[in-house]
Amino acid sequence: MGQSTSQQSLKHKEVADLLAFQGDYSRALENYQNALEFHLKSTQQGDPQIGDFLIQIGSTYLKLGRNVEALSCFEKAYEIYSENYNELDSHFIIVCDK
Repeated sequence: MGQSTSQQSLKHKEVADLLAFQGDYSRALENYQNALEFHLKSTQQGDPQIGDFLIQIGSTYLKLGRNVEALSCFEKAYEIYSENYNELDSHFIIVCDK
């Protein structure tokens, strides 16, 4: 029996976290993107966790020196958070600070 899309998302995120910790940002980025893809299949549009994935992807882009792509991810995350949180600034700062 295959894994559910949410399980696959979690698996890719865990692998990405480990790779990022080890400094393998290219492979971490690929796994964060895969995690987001699987998450999008198992959730509704606008789910705040999508913003969390975008922050992780954006942070990884920064580590790779891909600043324009990082900014795009952060802007998309900000849009998602602004639709879901009343106290947007404090949540966004906490997530970006991770």
